[in-house]
Amino acid sequence: MDQRAGHVFGQSMVLGLTQILVSLTVNSAIIWCAGGFAAWMGQRPSWAAFQKWLMATTVLGALAVRLALERRPS
Repeated sequence: MDQRAGHVFGQSMVLGLTQILVSLTVNSAIIWCAGGFAAWMGQRPSWAAFQKWLMATTVLGALAVRLALERRPS
C-alpha cells in the first residue's frame, strides 16, 4: 500500500471490494455454466453414464498406477 496514494484504509476497501466483485463474477459464471451442463447431461442419460464410467476408470486407473509404483518401506 502506498500512503502517498491516499488513506491506507480506503485503498484496502477498494482492493477488497475489487476482489469480491471479481470472485462474484467468476463464481457466477461457473455456476451458470455448471447449471447448463447439468441440464444438458440430464437430457442425455447415455452421456451421463459415459462420463461416470470415464471418471471412475480414470480415478481407479490412477490409483492402481500409484499403488504399483509406490515403494514399500524396507
